Amino acid sequence: MTSPNYSDPSRAATYATPEQAQSDQKPYMQPQIQYVPQPNMQQGGPVPFGQQSGGQIYIMPNNYIDPSIAQIRDWLPWSITNIFVGWCLLGFLPLIFSLICRSRKTSNDASGARTMSTLALIFNILVTLAGLAAWIGLIIALVAINRATSNVTCYPYC
Repeated sequence: MTSPNYSDPSRAATYATPEQAQSDQKPYMQPQIQYVPQPNMQQGGPVPFGQQSGGQIYIMPNNYIDPSIAQIRDWLPWSITNIFVGWCLLGFLPLIFSLICRSRKTSNDASGARTMSTLALIFNILVTLAGLAAWIGLIIALVAINRATSNVTCYPYC
């Protein structure tokens, strides 16, 4: 690969010095571009950490999360609570949607994150209501069984 010619105006948009490439960027919107010059073969020795040889342009990954995506709720704490409220069986559904929503948020997929957030919210509501009804039903059944058995066993002695 040949080294870039910075003086050629037709290739100026393709190859830019690191200072030009970083100054032309909109903050947090484009990945950082770093030009690593080809090391002089006469110098020898190892290449410094973070640089590689070959005179290539490396594009640094963009780890920026858009503020509008960061405001999307993933309902993860409620989903974790629903594992206990929904008796593990139903509690995993909202947890799965919450985790998918969180992964879509980190990959800057706003529409997918909103969809998974809505599904996690709906399933959290359904599992919470069903779980509370089941817990209340279990308590009522235990009290009714206790009353029925306590009246039979203590009848002659009461």
